[in-house]
Amino acid sequence: MHHYGWREYVVEAADRFRRLDPGTLPDPILHLGQGLTAYAGLLREALPDGIDVCFDNVGGEQLAAAIELARPGARYALCGALDNQLGGRSAAVSVDPVELIGRRLTLSGFHVADHRDLQEPWLEDFSGWLREGRIDVPRVVVPGLDAAPAALISLLSGGYTGMVVVAIG
Repeated sequence: MHHYGWREYVVEAADRFRRLDPGTLPDPILHLGQGLTAYAGLLREALPDGIDVCFDNVGGEQLAAAIELARPGARYALCGALDNQLGGRSAAVSVDPVELIGRRLTLSGFHVADHRDLQEPWLEDFSGWLREGRIDVPRVVVPGLDAAPAALISLLSGGYTGMVVVAIG
């Protein structure tokens, strides 16, 4: 359970399954293969009751599959287009306005610059959670600056989960 009481699911696009330490995140992690049919099917299996709130920073097929599972009145915050930026695929999503209206879905753009007033409280809360051990950020340390290019390529191709730190000196 999230510290506010709701269940969270992390959906990660990947070509293969990777098991994370069950204590790393509060609820199941769903790893998805490629293709809209696979995305929608796996999401439907993991979230049989549908989606009420979605924060999407990928776009493309992942967002399209999530919209298919939207419950009436669902709210979606769109924050990025990583599908295009990292995968070279289009992050565009085809949506049917009649379906959006009929199901009363809200799609809103989210930009951090619109919430500068929350930056300080967020930093205080987040740093406190890190200090208390309530949040554990998975990370990999790669030794040596000469390893940085290969580490970046591996990170972008899904070779690592979490934060990657290149240790120099």
